[in-house]
Amino acid sequence: MSEAISKVLDELFSIGLKNVLIVDGYSSEGTLDIVKKYAVSIIFQHGRDKAGAIKTAFEKVKTPYMVIMAAQKRLPSRNRRMTE
Repeated sequence: MSEAISKVLDELFSIGLKNVLIVDGYSSEGTLDIVKKYAVSIIFQHGRDKAGAIKTAFEKVKTPYMVIMAAQKRLPSRNRRMTE
Protein backbone atom coordinates (compact mmCIF):
# COMPACT_ATOMS: atom_id res chain seq x y z
CA MET A 1 0.00 0.00 0.00
CA SER A 2 2.89 2.39 0.60
CA GLU A 3 3.60 2.50 -3.15
CA ALA A 4 -0.05 3.20 -3.88
CA ILE A 5 -0.23 6.20 -1.58
CA SER A 6 2.62 7.97 -3.36
CA LYS A 7 0.83 7.48 -6.69
CA VAL A 8 -2.41 8.81 -5.23
CA LEU A 9 -0.67 11.84 -3.72
CA ASP A 10 1.18 12.54 -6.97
CA GLU A 11 -2.15 12.53 -8.81
CA LEU A 12 -3.87 14.73 -6.24
CA PHE A 13 -1.14 17.34 -6.43
CA SER A 14 -0.97 17.12 -10.24
CA ILE A 15 -4.61 18.24 -10.46
CA GLY A 16 -3.98 21.15 -8.13
CA LEU A 17 -5.26 19.90 -4.80
CA LYS A 18 -3.32 21.40 -1.92
CA ASN A 19 -5.22 20.70 1.29
CA VAL A 20 -4.58 16.98 1.84
CA LEU A 21 -5.11 15.22 5.16
CA ILE A 22 -3.71 11.75 5.77
CA VAL A 23 -5.43 9.74 8.51
CA ASP A 24 -3.00 7.00 9.46
CA GLY A 25 -4.33 3.86 11.10
CA TYR A 26 -0.94 3.06 12.63
CA SER A 27 0.23 1.38 9.45
CA SER A 28 3.36 -0.75 9.47
CA GLU A 29 4.14 -0.67 5.73
CA GLY A 30 6.24 2.51 5.77
CA THR A 31 3.34 4.77 4.81
CA LEU A 32 4.40 7.57 7.15
CA ASP A 33 7.90 7.65 5.69
CA ILE A 34 6.37 8.20 2.25
CA VAL A 35 3.71 10.77 3.13
CA LYS A 36 6.16 12.88 5.16
CA LYS A 37 7.84 13.72 1.83
CA TYR A 38 4.67 15.56 0.74
CA ALA A 39 3.08 18.81 1.91
CA VAL A 40 0.23 17.06 3.72
CA SER A 41 -1.25 17.08 7.21
CA ILE A 42 -0.98 13.77 9.06
CA ILE A 43 -3.13 12.68 11.99
CA PHE A 44 -3.59 9.33 13.68
CA GLN A 45 -6.86 7.49 13.60
CA HIS A 46 -9.10 7.07 16.63
CA GLY A 47 -11.14 3.90 16.73
CA ARG A 48 -10.97 1.01 14.32
CA ASP A 49 -11.31 0.29 10.66
CA LYS A 50 -12.40 2.72 7.96
CA ALA A 51 -15.24 4.08 10.12
CA GLY A 52 -12.72 5.19 12.75
CA ALA A 53 -10.59 6.90 10.12
CA ILE A 54 -13.59 8.74 8.68
CA LYS A 55 -14.77 9.84 12.12
CA THR A 56 -11.27 11.11 12.91
CA ALA A 57 -11.21 13.07 9.64
CA PHE A 58 -14.60 14.66 10.36
CA GLU A 59 -13.28 15.81 13.74
CA LYS A 60 -10.32 17.55 12.07
CA VAL A 61 -11.57 18.86 8.71
CA LYS A 62 -12.94 22.40 8.77
CA THR A 63 -13.57 22.90 5.04
CA PRO A 64 -17.12 22.86 3.64
CA TYR A 65 -16.30 19.72 1.62
CA MET A 66 -14.21 16.58 1.92
CA VAL A 67 -13.24 13.72 -0.40
CA ILE A 68 -12.54 10.37 1.23
CA MET A 69 -10.20 7.94 -0.49
CA ALA A 70 -8.53 4.72 0.54
CA ALA A 71 -4.79 4.68 -0.14
CA GLN A 72 -5.04 1.77 -2.53
CA LYS A 73 -7.52 3.62 -4.74
CA ARG A 74 -6.47 5.78 -7.67
CA LEU A 75 -8.11 8.82 -9.15
CA PRO A 76 -9.77 8.39 -12.51
CA SER A 77 -7.71 9.10 -15.57
CA ARG A 78 -7.58 12.76 -16.56
CA ASN A 79 -9.55 11.73 -19.64
CA ARG A 80 -12.52 10.63 -17.51
CA ARG A 81 -14.78 12.88 -15.53
CA MET A 82 -14.73 12.27 -11.77
CA THR A 83 -18.52 12.13 -11.76
CA GLU A 84 -18.69 9.10 -14.05
